Amino acid sequence: MTRSFLPVLALALFAGTAHAQLLYQTGFETPDYVPGQTIDGIDGWFSFISPQAPLVVGNPAEAARGRRALTCSGGDANLETTQGLLVGAWAQTVLVDPSYAQTAVVRVQCDVRLDGPDTGSGPANDLVSANLYARNGVGGSAFVYVSSTGDVYCFADSVGGSAGYQFATPITLGEYARIAITLDYNTHLAAFEVNGVVVGVLPFGGQATEFFRGATLEFAAYDNALVVDPTLYTGYWDNLLILAAPSHP
Repeated sequence: MTRSFLPVLALALFAGTAHAQLLYQTGFETPDYVPGQTIDGIDGWFSFISPQAPLVVGNPAEAARGRRALTCSGGDANLETTQGLLVGAWAQTVLVDPSYAQTAVVRVQCDVRLDGPDTGSGPANDLVSANLYARNGVGGSAFVYVSSTGDVYCFADSVGGSAGYQFATPITLGEYARIAITLDYNTHLAAFEVNGVVVGVLPFGGQATEFFRGATLEFAAYDNALVVDPTLYTGYWDNLLILAAPSHP
């Protein structure tokens, strides 16, 4: 696949803006979100893991834009241990218009930030991450890790197997990166963007019965103080946006 094709897929959603549909948008602002509260049960959010761990913060310096953001600290005692990781994951269910659910282009975009020390280069040192998932139906999804290595890593699952730690893209720890995943249900290809630049494309899903289910935000850290001190890390998420349009408007 040539790089010249990548922006075409990622921007296909906006080629037919007249047909685009805003499925969900939040900046975690009031009145729906109040500083110091968790988001489980608020504005359609529900927890997969650790419902009490994420908090709305009210310090504008911690937001990418506006006055609020969502945060989760590796030192939060409410994080659960899952397969050797301290994990919290919170989902927003969003369904695509069924009239074109299997041929739609869906874009999931979020500002994501991870604060903490650099753990070293390469996926082997991906010890803590703040993550964004674009959730597919029963099949494979596409997701992105903003890692403690100072890189963004892209992943996807499809009928052909899983592709992990793709397209390592440097970012600055302690600063927001704008992450976007564009799913094309006509081609079952996902395009990944970091700060407005398409970094690569991977196949996702693959079954005709699959369709978009929503977005998930996740914080994960190794639960081993001899390897990494999770209390030194905090993840932030702000300005979640989900759009959809027909892939052939």
